[in-house]
Amino acid sequence: MAGPLLAGIAVAQGSGSARIEGQGEVKCLDSQGVLRPADGDCRQSGWDYSLQTERGPVWRFLRNDPRTDILSDVRVRRQRLHVVGEDRGGPVEIITVHVIRDGTHYLPHYYCEVCNITAYAPGPCWCCQEPFEYRERRLEEERSPSDRSRNAVPRD
Repeated sequence: MAGPLLAGIAVAQGSGSARIEGQGEVKCLDSQGVLRPADGDCRQSGWDYSLQTERGPVWRFLRNDPRTDILSDVRVRRQRLHVVGEDRGGPVEIITVHVIRDGTHYLPHYYCEVCNITAYAPGPCWCCQEPFEYRERRLEEERSPSDRSRNAVPRD
């Protein structure tokens, strides 16, 4: 069953929720609902991450969603993004984030060469405590964005 069109393509709809996708840029949403530039980590100011979509609507992301951790990295936050999320009538839960550069989608992720660990958030490796290395993997062009959202981060 198709869901409503919310600043992107409604991919699937379940009980009270819809899978949505859209493109845009990351902004901070303050406690008054005012969009602010995402110059720093929004959460440090007590604000929420959001996506100002190219079609107009703003998606506020769930504050406690671990997938928003990737937005704390300026290398991701400053780029045009393609986001697939779950809309349950409130803040959007992120399913996947792709970076878009020159019309090509890339899957941002973090990797520890020593421990062979892949992660979706910056920080120290869970094993050796060395910083994760930021990487982007180019996604296949022949797949639709919805299909690309199902791609798992490969073991590098």
